[in-house]
Amino acid sequence: MHQLISLPRVASFALLMAASLHAYPSAMTLLGGSTQAHQCFTTAKMIAEGNFRKLADSEPCTIALKEEAMSRRDRAATFLNRGLIRAANSDFEGAHDDYDEAIKVNPDIEAIVHINRGNSYYMQQQYQFAMESYSTAIEMDVKQMHVAVHNQAMVYEKLGDLEAAEAGFMKALEMVEGWETAQRRLDRVREKIREKKEKAKAQ
Repeated sequence: MHQLISLPRVASFALLMAASLHAYPSAMTLLGGSTQAHQCFTTAKMIAEGNFRKLADSEPCTIALKEEAMSRRDRAATFLNRGLIRAANSDFEGAHDDYDEAIKVNPDIEAIVHINRGNSYYMQQQYQFAMESYSTAIEMDVKQMHVAVHNQAMVYEKLGDLEAAEAGFMKALEMVEGWETAQRRLDRVREKIREKKEKAKAQ
């Protein structure tokens, strides 16, 4: 059974958008069905929600992948989640390896993987690669389009293109009305634009 869910409910296989990351882009997690895979998802979910403040344990993911019988989709989900955990632990090479494996196992989640891959690049301050990953997700018409657009706007902000960042956050809010994280970041960008204009006038 594969069911789309919203926070904080779970099902045997689920897409989950994190809406409360403060310093990083929004991430995607997928819930696998086995015991260890579920623990893997729980850890990834806590990271995605910004509620994990210590070194995260990816061992349940590894055990699930090595020892537990899983469906193709749940196996791909576990690779995706381990990748997210590894990225949070600054093991970016391992994260990208897991994202590659997730796509190999289940090409249907490739667009989602590009969102998380972009996040890994963002965390490494490799903003051009991050932009390319988010753009690929958008080109593939990822179902979680608002996440890709939001994260792309974060890259624009980092690159100093405040107008593009403002437009991106506005678009994300049009897709998900009342999204507090996007609204907060839109307000921040607008304040930067205001300060920029005031500084230009003073020169």
